[in-house]
Amino acid sequence: MLENGTVATKKQNVSMVDFVIEIIKGWVAQNVYQCGDKLPSESKLVAQTGASRSSVREAMKILSTIGLVQIKRGNGTYISEHADQVVWPIASVRQKTQWSLRELSESREMIERAAVEIIILSAKEEQIYALEQANNQLLDAVERELEQEEQFQRDLAFHKQLGASTQNPLMEELYDYMMEVVKDYIHEDYQQFPSMGYVSYLMHQRMIDAIRYRDFELARQAVVDATHNFVKPGDLQDKE
Repeated sequence: MLENGTVATKKQNVSMVDFVIEIIKGWVAQNVYQCGDKLPSESKLVAQTGASRSSVREAMKILSTIGLVQIKRGNGTYISEHADQVVWPIASVRQKTQWSLRELSESREMIERAAVEIIILSAKEEQIYALEQANNQLLDAVERELEQEEQFQRDLAFHKQLGASTQNPLMEELYDYMMEVVKDYIHEDYQQFPSMGYVSYLMHQRMIDAIRYRDFELARQAVVDATHNFVKPGDLQDKE
C-alpha cells in the first residue's frame, strides 16, 4: 500500500489533489494508518504518489478542513482522532451514533462553509449556472405555491448540486452525508413554516453570490446565517 516506495496509479480524469485525498482516505479505511498516527513527510508523499508538493499541500489543507487529518506546524501531519467518522459509510455511522441538534448545527456549518470555499476556489461559469438553475427551481415551486414536500425536495436538490459543484469526490461524499443526517430536521421546518421555501431560496442565493464574486467573507456569513436559521431559539432545548 505505497509503503514499498512505488508510485500509485492515478485514474484518468482525477486531479492530483483528489488523487492524494483518495490515497489518504484509503489508508484510514484500510487501517494502514489509524487515528493519531503520523503520516509520511511531504517529500515522501510526493515520492509515493507522484504528485507535486503543491498538490500534496492542497490535499492536506482540504483533509484538515474536513477533519480527516490534523496539521501540527513543525511536527508533521497526523490522522485526526475522529478520522474514522469521516470515512465510515452513512448507514454505519447513523447506526452507531445519535447526535444532538447542537452537534449537527456545528458540523453542518463547518462542512458547508468548507464546501462553498472549495467551490469559490475552482468554480467555472457552468457550476455557478447549475447552482442558479437548481435554486430557481425552488423559487419556481414557491411562486407557484406547490406543496411543501415538493419545495423540500427542490431544496435538497440544490444542496446535491452544491456538493457536486465542489468537484471534489471526497467533499461531495462528506457533504451528501451531512445533508442526509440533517434532512429530517429541515423537513420538519418545511412542515411547520409555510415561508421556509422562500427563506431557503434567499439563503442559497447569498451562497451563489459569494461564489460568483469569490467573496470568502460573504460565504462565511451566508453559511452562518443559514445555520442559525436551521437552529432557532429554543430548538436546542426542545430537540436535544
